[in-house]
Amino acid sequence: MNELEQLFQQRIEQLEAGKPLEVCLEELPEKEARALRLIADIRTVSFSEADEESIAEQRAAVLGAAAKRLGAAAAPATPSGVSFFSPLQTWLDWLLTRRELAVGLTLVLIIALISVAWFGLTQDRNSDEAGVIASVVDDSGIETLAEDATSAAADTEGGLSEEGSLAGNTVPGSAATKPANNTFIPVISQPAKVNPQTATVSTVQGLVEIQGEDGTWASVNRVNTISAGARVRTGHLSQATITFFDGSQASLSANTEISIDELNAQRPEEGFRTVVMTQYIGESEHSVQFRNDSGSRYEVNTPAGSGIARGTKFGVLVTPGLLARFVVTEGKVDVTNLNRTVSVIAGQLTTAIAGRAPAAPAFRVTGEGEVTQTGAVWTIGGQTFQTHEQTIIIGNPQVGDLVFVEGHLSPEGERVADRIILLRRTLANHFQLTGAVEAINDTAWTIAGQ
Repeated sequence: MNELEQLFQQRIEQLEAGKPLEVCLEELPEKEARALRLIADIRTVSFSEADEESIAEQRAAVLGAAAKRLGAAAAPATPSGVSFFSPLQTWLDWLLTRRELAVGLTLVLIIALISVAWFGLTQDRNSDEAGVIASVVDDSGIETLAEDATSAAADTEGGLSEEGSLAGNTVPGSAATKPANNTFIPVISQPAKVNPQTATVSTVQGLVEIQGEDGTWASVNRVNTISAGARVRTGHLSQATITFFDGSQASLSANTEISIDELNAQRPEEGFRTVVMTQYIGESEHSVQFRNDSGSRYEVNTPAGSGIARGTKFGVLVTPGLLARFVVTEGKVDVTNLNRTVSVIAGQLTTAIAGRAPAAPAFRVTGEGEVTQTGAVWTIGGQTFQTHEQTIIIGNPQVGDLVFVEGHLSPEGERVADRIILLRRTLANHFQLTGAVEAINDTAWTIAGQ
């Protein structure tokens, strides 16, 4: 349940406790305020005592409508003296003479109507927040969903932010930052039917597999339930979301593999939470429900170190070279390796390499722009970036191309690029060559002397 839904539920409880409606409406958005007014109006409805005459009129009206609808000709043959509507009449007599039951059924109907109205509001809000989605098919024929290319290819130069991320930037291939919402309906809603020792794998796109006890991998079609010991992996252009019992989530990007080592995701009123997983390769985004206790643990282990969070949002990248990068967008994560622990706060990152202690936290820098220089030092969007031996360059961008850059500030204040991703090639870097193939080897082709 998000903050707005919690606020709405609290205002319902305040209204039931007798607080004035105007006080309960303070700071509520228009849609939620309309729903709360509807609830207040329903609470004023009075249920008058039903007399014998009104009961008879209601019974006659229902029976008359039923007879008109079905028609006498459609009625099956019945024994002499037995009316076709006798069972219905008997049931109505029984119901209408029991006012308490009738009132109870009416309240159930009212709650159902409120729930439907709230569901509609939630769907409207989700629709407003959703981006434009397009279908993308790669050369291998695997189809996935991606954001509208027009937003990703905006020709902004110098669009960089320091000590934090640039709002609106999307890294191609990264895990979805906003997984599909669970809808919570006030009073009568229930989350997914799992327990603290299980989690669900959902929001599946592309190829997502779970390893069984016999070691074989099976594809996930819709929603699967997993427990401790399970292993999940995603294929090329694929992603999935793991949702735990307490509401915490781990979103896996493409080509990511993760295992659930320990799992007891109890809610605060039930006890301490324990979620321990190992990420072997790839990229993941984590949204951890806040816990105001010292005994709960949400831990992500990697070949180069582990990160522990008790209520935060952070990302983990593990490369084939056994490098792990922890990026925190909200809260704090403690990253440990070789008996050294560093605390990474919102807007910072740290890099850990197998066999080395994690680096000191540094502020994150992200942005996109045109490349005007490559090499040991890159110029992107008019800003210079140093590179290092762990810098990841995807797509072989050249001068004139549009790229996304993700990095950090060095202790000296210099921008350092940790990852550079090609977004769009400039027309100047397109060429066409036609000729005979003269030689082929492992790293190059020779065509028409080129």
